[in-house]
Amino acid sequence: MNLDLAARSTLALPRRSRLPEKLSSVAWHKAAFLVFWEGQGHLSSITCVALVAFANIWLAFVAMFVWSVLATLLFCAARERGYPNLLTELKAPERRSGRLAWYTMRSVMRAWFAGLNAFVYSRCSRLLLVQKEGCCKARRIARVGVLGLGLTLFGVTSAEHLLRTAGYTGGRLLRRSLIGPFLHVPYRLMVSAAVLAVMTDMWDFVAFV
Repeated sequence: MNLDLAARSTLALPRRSRLPEKLSSVAWHKAAFLVFWEGQGHLSSITCVALVAFANIWLAFVAMFVWSVLATLLFCAARERGYPNLLTELKAPERRSGRLAWYTMRSVMRAWFAGLNAFVYSRCSRLLLVQKEGCCKARRIARVGVLGLGLTLFGVTSAEHLLRTAGYTGGRLLRRSLIGPFLHVPYRLMVSAAVLAVMTDMWDFVAFV
């Protein structure tokens, strides 16, 4: 038996793929939750526009307010059980060679799914939201303003992330998250109504011309 030939044939064997191991390490229940959460967010946006366009504004307010409160309760409960928020940083790989690719992929994914505006706002407001001992009164006022603006402009995902960045957890975070529907839903309805009014005026102008 030719030992050199046997050694070469052994070395020539294809390497075992690590893809099954990587797939088995994926938390599929968390991935399914993210898919569900993004789906309900898009459905909420479509429902809001439809109610403003074809129903009474007060019916739209009640429906979207209830939806927002239930979404807030569900998301905060899920976060307390370890489910992810797309705006929250994940642990980077230990290898230096993979960190740049990791941060690039993570940033693109967060901006795409969570929304570019929410992503940029969360990044820019982080320095003001992090609570520091002995901070001046102006910084505390700015912190409250940043939180209030964020709760008004953005939905449940961004509100939870901003409040958690500001140091709130547990029941305190949930209570302050429930302020969000009171601020965000009227703003959302106002923007939807304004956009529909502009589109209607443009359509009437084009039809007239």
